[in-house]
Amino acid sequence: MIRMRDIHTIYSQLKQENLQLKTQLHDVTNELNQMQDQYQNRYQTLPIPCITVNCWGDILECNRIACVFFGRRSDRLCMDNLMKFLDADSKGRMNLFLQMMMEERLRSKIESSDLEIDFFVRGIRCATIVRYNLILKNQEPLLELSIWDTSEEKVPNQKVMHQSESDSLGFKETEEYLIEYDQNLDEFREYGDFFNASISKKEQVVKENFLQQVTECQKEWSPSYQLMKDIFLGKKVSGELNLSEIDYYNFYGWAYLEMIPREPLLGNDSRIGRMYDITEKKVRELRERENDCKDKITGFYHSEYGLNLLIKRLENGKLQNRSEHLILVSMSLTEEMLRQYGTPFLYGSLYLIGRCLKHLQEKEGGTIIRVGEKEFLILMDDRSKEEMIEIVDTLRRQLRESYSGHELYGVIEYKVVLQPMIHWSNYPDWRLVVQELYEQAKKSKEEVVTVDSKIANEFCREEPVVVEHYAGTTKIIHKEKQSFLAYAYELLEHSLQIECAILLLLNMIGILKQLQFIYIYDWDIKQNSQNLLYQWEREVKETRMEYDIYQLWDTTNSSYIANDYIVSEKENVYWKFNSLQNHIKKVIIYGFSKEDRMEVEEKQVYEELSNLLFLAMQYSGYQVATKELARDLQVLKQAMESSKENLSNQIIKKMEETIRGFGE
Repeated sequence: MIRMRDIHTIYSQLKQENLQLKTQLHDVTNELNQMQDQYQNRYQTLPIPCITVNCWGDILECNRIACVFFGRRSDRLCMDNLMKFLDADSKGRMNLFLQMMMEERLRSKIESSDLEIDFFVRGIRCATIVRYNLILKNQEPLLELSIWDTSEEKVPNQKVMHQSESDSLGFKETEEYLIEYDQNLDEFREYGDFFNASISKKEQVVKENFLQQVTECQKEWSPSYQLMKDIFLGKKVSGELNLSEIDYYNFYGWAYLEMIPREPLLGNDSRIGRMYDITEKKVRELRERENDCKDKITGFYHSEYGLNLLIKRLENGKLQNRSEHLILVSMSLTEEMLRQYGTPFLYGSLYLIGRCLKHLQEKEGGTIIRVGEKEFLILMDDRSKEEMIEIVDTLRRQLRESYSGHELYGVIEYKVVLQPMIHWSNYPDWRLVVQELYEQAKKSKEEVVTVDSKIANEFCREEPVVVEHYAGTTKIIHKEKQSFLAYAYELLEHSLQIECAILLLLNMIGILKQLQFIYIYDWDIKQNSQNLLYQWEREVKETRMEYDIYQLWDTTNSSYIANDYIVSEKENVYWKFNSLQNHIKKVIIYGFSKEDRMEVEEKQVYEELSNLLFLAMQYSGYQVATKELARDLQVLKQAMESSKENLSNQIIKKMEETIRGFGE
């Protein structure tokens, strides 16, 4: 029996051990912090330029001497990409190392060494030796680069710059422009010229009647024009200006503008401030925002970014007197279809409609955005109303052809709403216009609806409408784009009707691969009989071509059947056989158009699609997808991934040999 005294003793011992562990942990943490501080101090005080870059070439860290070398302040330099400073040959060398950093299996091939690279800084070509070292920081591979300038090796007693000299040089190289503005005189004074780098920043440039001239030049209202006026008039302190929206400048780029009163307590209308270029930063942000506002499934823009893009092109079209046409495409699925086929069917359907609209865009041009879960908006110009009606009719037919499933659970319906030769007065709220087109699509029983060309006055405003937020006609599902094979696996795994899922798969394969037909036979070798199980045809034919499979087996082509496939160049077809079971084989025949043949690289894709169909047919008698099917799907997926890995290993081996040759 354990006594209370023993419990207290054990507790005291544990408490003491815990205290010791905490003390040790505190000591180790302090030691790590000291080591980090020592490393940081060493990094900053090295007498040579040192930078740290990630696998995209972005400069993450730099020391003071690097700021002097590149002519940038530290915060500016750390926003730059290394590639902008390199010549063509040097970019190739550096890109090779960055690509190796991204491939984990090639990362071990990077060894600390020297690399000859030429930099372009402040318009001067600098020959350098770069010593690089691969490090891991927070599980991210980074390159530490130390730059040794060899362009001045012959200069004796080369002097290392002190911190005070580097700071003063950094100040002289600053990209900021000092400015002054007198509101009473409407006089703008700038030290140097933001748009003319040849003018020294010690020289004062005076612009009289400044805001008056800006206002006279402005053709139409814009957010940046209004922001600039507000800053100069003291209503706002700072902001980022899109200079392309200010007609006075006639310049593409972005600038940061900041102004404060010179003597705020005396109520003086004179202001001082600064202005500098932020174009690179805004372009980078714009790309990131574009990626965030791009639909992963179809590749079209959505949200307020997509709508503003379309609005800008509409307004430009009106200024240039172009005829503009709006088309809303709406797809509708029944709840029963989604229940039977699962959400992968919705994603796959969106994938197909995206392909169809991309094809239209490549052929006819125009701007396409996604405005809802299953809704898309198309803008086209420079066409007559008759041409637009013909385009809409072709689009409707292609959309209908992109789906052929089991009608027991309903079919996908497509509605196309055309608003031709649109015109309006004042400033439309385009969010309301798009919603009205969507309501028209829901109300109409027709597949194609043509609405009035004039936008109703109830949707227009007297002041410009700035779209800062747009949720869409219906909530958009954000899902990462997958390969078609991934959709096919998910469709079989979640479908409640395997038989219907097979028909859907045939349809999706035929549409995506642009085939003419797909036939699946049961072939009895002993009886020499064949039975058509499934078929898909791009165009329904009165008479279908019959294939004598037994004759094919018994000819010289039979040697190919050992590999379970035949490619017939004569008939433009691809045959795929499953393994022989009880003298019965299943045969899938893919038919190409006369001018389009299967490339050798696509054999593996068709092989995986065929194995997927063979597996689905094993379970076609089941009403619901079973655990056994899910297990077999997983086994098939792993087998195909292993096959792909063997192929990729051959590619990587060639790449490693190339890299090894480069090192030698």
